[in-house]
Amino acid sequence: MARKLFPAKTAADALRKASEWVAEYNVFLVDVSWDFAHDEEEPYTLSAYFTFERAPGEA
Repeated sequence: MARKLFPAKTAADALRKASEWVAEYNVFLVDVSWDFAHDEEEPYTLSAYFTFERAPGEA
């Protein structure tokens, strides 16, 4: 499993960045989480946890 961070100025922008990245690569999203860092230029961070292929037996 791996994690990719998507920092952004707004939550919507973080989702847009993540959506574009997932569409570009053949990954299987396992989970996501949010963080907000006060006083940062890009305070919203979406973390996407993923694998490069599905586990055996998963549809």
